[in-house]
Amino acid sequence: MKIAVIGWGSVGNAAILGLRPHHEVVGYDIDGRGFWEDVVHSEVALVCVQTDATADEDLDMSNIFQVSSRLADDNFRGLVIIKSTLRPGTMEELEVLHPNIRFVYMPEFLREKDAVEWFANPDRIVASGHTKNVDVAFDCFSWVPKDTPRIRMKHLEAELGKLAHNAYIATKVTFTCEIERICHSKGANPIPVMETVWTDRRVSNPAHLTPGLGGFDGKCVPKDTLALATADKDPDSLLKILHSRGSKGEVMKREGGKSRGEGSNGNSSAAGLFFICLCGVFYFLAMVGLVALSDGFFNEEEMAPPVHKIWDGGELPPAGSFIFFEDVHSSNTQTRTYSSTTCATDYGSDRESCHTQTWDVTYLVITVGSEQIYAEFEDLAWGVRECMLGTCNLLGMMESNGVFVVFDGR
Repeated sequence: MKIAVIGWGSVGNAAILGLRPHHEVVGYDIDGRGFWEDVVHSEVALVCVQTDATADEDLDMSNIFQVSSRLADDNFRGLVIIKSTLRPGTMEELEVLHPNIRFVYMPEFLREKDAVEWFANPDRIVASGHTKNVDVAFDCFSWVPKDTPRIRMKHLEAELGKLAHNAYIATKVTFTCEIERICHSKGANPIPVMETVWTDRRVSNPAHLTPGLGGFDGKCVPKDTLALATADKDPDSLLKILHSRGSKGEVMKREGGKSRGEGSNGNSSAAGLFFICLCGVFYFLAMVGLVALSDGFFNEEEMAPPVHKIWDGGELPPAGSFIFFEDVHSSNTQTRTYSSTTCATDYGSDRESCHTQTWDVTYLVITVGSEQIYAEFEDLAWGVRECMLGTCNLLGMMESNGVFVVFDGR
C-alpha cells in the first residue's frame, strides 16, 4: 500500500520509519522535504501536522484545515487518516467542509523519546469513521499483533479520548508531585511512600477508570483522603480538590442529589436492587451502543472484547468483563498469598534497594452454574454476612484465575 505522511515532525518521522518496513511510504513537509505530487497519488494520507496551543489555551487547527483543503482542491481519492491531536468537534467540521474526502481519525499515543518504538508497537489502535474506512486504516497496521485492541468509536469520543489520555498522565504526575511536596514538608522520603501506592493491584486496574461509579465512597477512601488533605497545610493542595470534586457526596450534589447507590453497607432495599440491575444493564448496553454507533461491530478475528452483561448462565466471561450476578451464595472462603518485588534507587543516592512485599487476600468462593468464582470484597465482613448467611446480588469485574472484584452488592 502506498502511504503518504504529511508533516515530518516527531510524529511524522515515527510514522515514516514505522510504516516503511511494511508499505511504500513517502513523506512531505512544507519545509521542502518530499513532493506534494506523491501525496496526491497515494492510497492513504497520514496527516501528522502540528496543532499547537493558542494564546487562549485552545488548539490551533489551521494546519489541519489547510491540509484538508489542499487535498480536496487536488481531488484526492485516497483515505485521509488524521493522527494529529484535535479540538473536539474538528472531525465533524471537516466532513461538512469536504464531503468527498474519506476521513478517519486515528489519534497517536506516542512517547516522544521512544516515538518510533511506540508507533511500531502500540498498546492499542483507536479509530473513528465509517466502518469500511476504519477497516482500511486498521489494515495499514496489519503487522500489529491480533491481540492488540483495535477500538472503534465515534469521532467526538476519539477526540476526547486522546485529550483525556494525556490529561490522566498529567493527573498522575501532579499527584506524585503533590505527595513528594507533602513528604518533604514532613521530612519523609517520598519513594517508599509512593511505593506503597504503586505496588497495589488496584492502581493498574481499570475499574476505577470506569464511568458511572458516581464518586469514591466506602469506609477508608473518603476519610483517608480527607486526613491527608488535612495534614497538608497548603490551601491549594490537590488533595483538597480531590475530596471536593470526587467524593460521592459532592458528585451527588452536582447531579441534583440523585444517588447511584449507597455502597456495600449491607442494607438491602428495592432501590438498591434496582441500582444494581440498572448498572448491569448499563454496562451491557454501553458496550453494545459503543459498537453499534461506530457503524460496525468488532471484527472477531481482530479482537475479542470483554463481555458486559447480566450473567444468565453458561461459561464465565473473559477477564475485563463487567458482570452482574443475581442471588448468589457462598459456602466457604479461600485465602491466597501474593508477593511483589520492587527495586528502586534510594532517594538522594545511587544505591538500589529491593523490597519484597507479601499479602494475603481472602475470597468468598461462589458457585455460578458449573463453575466457581472467587469474590474479592472491600468489606469482607459484609460479604460473609450477606452472601454466606443468605443470598446476595453482586456487580463487579472478572479478573484472571476466576477472581471477581466486587464493586457493589446488595
